[in-house]
Amino acid sequence: RSMPMVALRGMTILPEMVVNFDISRDKSIQAVQEAMSKDQKIFLLTQKEITAEDPKMEDLYRVGTIAVIKQVLIH
Repeated sequence: RSMPMVALRGMTILPEMVVNFDISRDKSIQAVQEAMSKDQKIFLLTQKEITAEDPKMEDLYRVGTIAVIKQVLIH
């Protein structure tokens, strides 16, 4: 199954958690927009190194969480 993905810096989201977080990278914003235009599901992975601006697959943990976006606020 393919779905939009966001790499999280300094936080891990686990199943059943309800959290708010900010995104700023263009790739992440595009992923959220894609998820919202479909079924609101997104795959969240945690970065191994929070300073990586453009993380590659080797910079991400291999296990993540499928989340449902409930609300998007634009600043």
